[in-house]
Amino acid sequence: MNEQLLNILKEQGEVSEQQLLDYLSGKLSAEERHEIELRLAEHELLSDAEEGLAMIKDKEQIDTATAQLNAALTEQLKKRRKRKRRELPNQSLLIATTFIILVLIVIAFMVIYKMRNP
Repeated sequence: MNEQLLNILKEQGEVSEQQLLDYLSGKLSAEERHEIELRLAEHELLSDAEEGLAMIKDKEQIDTATAQLNAALTEQLKKRRKRKRRELPNQSLLIATTFIILVLIVIAFMVIYKMRNP
């Protein structure tokens, strides 16, 4: 599976999951917090992720919640990829049918041409 799909936060604002968790738990310096806040202001998805994680009362459960979300996202992406893969109809039958139709058109043209020009 494409690993870029599983790391949406990094793609959005170059903020890792760990940096965001450290920001929420207050483990960053003032300069690092300011840098994260600037990125949060620039990227709506990242800001939404921060708001959602901040709503968790028990900060100990954040790691569990993010692990569950990542697992659910991975599962949804796998299901979506399976759904999109459909078997194509038999290509050889399609090619043969097209060829027969073209031959019939050519024959019809020749018959009409011969009838008009005896």
